[in-house]
Amino acid sequence: MAAEALASMADPADRHRTGRLFPPFSAVRDISAHVMAAVAHWMVGQGVRSTPEGWPVGGTAGDFLPYAKEAMWTTTHRPQLRRCREVRLR
Repeated sequence: MAAEALASMADPADRHRTGRLFPPFSAVRDISAHVMAAVAHWMVGQGVRSTPEGWPVGGTAGDFLPYAKEAMWTTTHRPQLRRCREVRLR
């Protein structure tokens, strides 16, 4: 499912021009959010997992996208990580 979602995001014109099967790495955050939303939607649809807390019940992969983006790690977490490393080093 994840590979299918990733491959579907590749530009067909780019594929013919460069031979690239997947979208460019420069768009990795956006791509990751789309893949996460597609996989979450598939898992809920298959009954493998329940809808994540706070996400729309019965939503589509498109409905899940803003929630997937919000759930992603960002660099704003760095100060907390730095403190964790300092505590570990003591």
